Amino acid sequence: MNPTSPLSALSCIKSALVSAPLRILSLSALLSAGAVGCQAEDTALQLYGVVALDAMSCLPSTEEASALASGTFDLTLSNTYRLNLSVQSKLSNMVTANNFQEGDGRKNTTDVHLTHVEVRYVDTDGVDIGLDPVLTIPLTGYLEASSDRDPLVIPDVLVFDQQMSELLAQNATLKSNGLSGPMSVRGSFGVTLDMTLFGQTIDGREVESNVISFPVKVCTACLVTGSCQGDVSITEADQKLLDTCPNAIGRDQTRVSCALCEELADPSLKHVCEP
Repeated sequence: MNPTSPLSALSCIKSALVSAPLRILSLSALLSAGAVGCQAEDTALQLYGVVALDAMSCLPSTEEASALASGTFDLTLSNTYRLNLSVQSKLSNMVTANNFQEGDGRKNTTDVHLTHVEVRYVDTDGVDIGLDPVLTIPLTGYLEASSDRDPLVIPDVLVFDQQMSELLAQNATLKSNGLSGPMSVRGSFGVTLDMTLFGQTIDGREVESNVISFPVKVCTACLVTGSCQGDVSITEADQKLLDTCPNAIGRDQTRVSCALCEELADPSLKHVCEP
């Protein structure tokens, strides 16, 4: 049977309707099932994406346009890379759905305790990143059942730790730039993170989210501006970052001076600060 045929779509919908109660189908999923088959089924948790870090407050941004389509990790400036993940429960609150009252002793059992995120590291450019392909990262968070609530932002999920960063710097080559050998020059390569969130409801049932793919540009000194030639020192903007939000350095859209790069960089990478 053609997976995109109407009969196949109907079969997909029927299958989903009789599956585990923690998986639900939205109207949009029902309408699109004929186009993408059973992949259109919604999961109990909706993982929306990655929220930018506000370097002024050092908190996840609250701006409407703060979702990141991709990230940047500058190995010269930092040895860790963290993400803020936005997630929402798609489960119904069974107390309110059945017109019960919590004051009557009724307790909703579809709230979710988040437990971990599974990250698959995809070597986008085939540069031998040297990492295990899958990592399970423990996390905590509590999602109340109801799609009417604002998404929960889980801050500072550590997707590249210091050991992983060292492996990236030692093992990765710059084939994407037509070069080879260790990262001893300025360059970049891509690593895509395929992420799924997992949790458990109050009554003990396992739930999971959809999978999102988040491409990360891993680079050396791509977030460094200016030159280190002459008598240079860190800028006022650099100092403010150091004082208020050092976690933003080497991460995504935050740029720093060549002088700060030379101050922060590992000795093996310091020479790439100068363009």
